[in-house]
Amino acid sequence: MNPRCFPGIILVCAVVRISAAEPFLELSTTYQQRIKPLIKSYCLKCHSTKKEEGELDMERIGTLSEVRKNPK
Repeated sequence: MNPRCFPGIILVCAVVRISAAEPFLELSTTYQQRIKPLIKSYCLKCHSTKKEEGELDMERIGTLSEVRKNPK
């Protein structure tokens, strides 16, 4: 497994763990405060609107609602 995938795997696990324990409003706040900065720090270098490596543009995911609309 490529080590660069670990931040993404951790991100998904964190979202799943948080979603089981918190209502949507709190989860949305958590996404903005904790998850989005992680995406910005670790993912956007390769998975931005410009690069879209692996056909994945994580820059378009601005809110938790957008994640839920297109989880793929």
